[in-house]
Amino acid sequence: MRETSGPGFDRLLRLSLFPAWQQITQTVRGGPGATRRRIPALLAVVGTLVLATSQSISSAAPVAQESRNLTVLVGAGRDTDDVFAFFPQNIRVHAGDSITWDQNSDSAHTISFGTSGFPGPAQGTISLPPGQTVPAPVLPIAGRPGVNQANPSQYYPFMSPEIVDNTWNGVGFASSGRLTGSEPQPGLPRVVSFSLTFDTPGTYQYRCLIHGNQMYGTVEVVDATATAPSQAEIDTQAEAEQAVLTALLPAAHAQNPQAGKAAGANGTSVWSVQAGNTQAGITDLRVQVLEFMPKNVTITAGDTVLWTSSFAFHTVGFFPVAPPPPDTYVDTAADGSTIVVTNPDTANPHKPADVFDPRQAFTSGRIGYDRPAGNSWTLIFDTPGVYDYICAVHGDRGMKGTITVLPRA
Repeated sequence: MRETSGPGFDRLLRLSLFPAWQQITQTVRGGPGATRRRIPALLAVVGTLVLATSQSISSAAPVAQESRNLTVLVGAGRDTDDVFAFFPQNIRVHAGDSITWDQNSDSAHTISFGTSGFPGPAQGTISLPPGQTVPAPVLPIAGRPGVNQANPSQYYPFMSPEIVDNTWNGVGFASSGRLTGSEPQPGLPRVVSFSLTFDTPGTYQYRCLIHGNQMYGTVEVVDATATAPSQAEIDTQAEAEQAVLTALLPAAHAQNPQAGKAAGANGTSVWSVQAGNTQAGITDLRVQVLEFMPKNVTITAGDTVLWTSSFAFHTVGFFPVAPPPPDTYVDTAADGSTIVVTNPDTANPHKPADVFDPRQAFTSGRIGYDRPAGNSWTLIFDTPGVYDYICAVHGDRGMKGTITVLPRA
């Protein structure tokens, strides 16, 4: 914006007002009596002077801002630590600026703008107003009952036709596909960043389609006359927000260090294991620990184990053959296209009997507060031994446990 004080501005003001000032000088000539007779004319000239001043100031065009490419971090956490957030959560940019989101955790995330214009079925989330939707996570596969594929708009970059040159103006749907911190399954590329340009002032909400109930942020786009933070200021804000959430992780790890124990039938016991942390003492859904709490439980033959997942979805899977089956895998559809299949051997419940048999596979399927299978699963153990199990979704992150069964006296 042009200067509004200093020698340069004073000179501009004098030049723009010189004709009006001449009129004032001529009007007041002739002494006091003449001045009184010409007061109306004097006021008119003063009005012209004020108007000219206003026009001179308002016509000072703002200096064009150079477009910037700014960086936002996606997620936080390694191994079994997980923080579902963008850092910073809210960012202000000038029209014409671009943002690059960089993967910052071991978990997969998406950066997704818009609530219309995407292919396939839709679903709402608790963070969206009623009537607004985002892509559903899975699609049925024709001719394969009970088998689903991951929604391509979650796995692969997608831009609806309204979006030109990766520029977001508030219309349509734009998504990064999955950004991954670790190597994805064979057949899928590893994507670690995503960029969009913003040219239309407004405030736009975006989210991670995988963790949409917790992980969302806003981009506020302003014109060149408004202030917007520098990358250094953005980095400082990102570090401060990340520190607040990661400081909650020790309390999350400390939850439920021992299995709960309750009386069961015929003198047996029911042992409670938490799949992932609860929010007790944390009160922030964005902070997750991908562990069974406790990891290792010792019980007596005839006892029951109850697993519960309070928030993020997990699986409890016992598989007699190593390695355990993957949670998803790349396949070829009937039309020859590449699809990501949600493995029914891990995603769907499979319980051949109420009592565990180490020669067979047992799995809870995906359990959680919003899962069709519910948020809990039980299994009775009557054969002494040590049995390893895994969360198929987060096993590569270290979410594993053991059940040690002792003989009953």
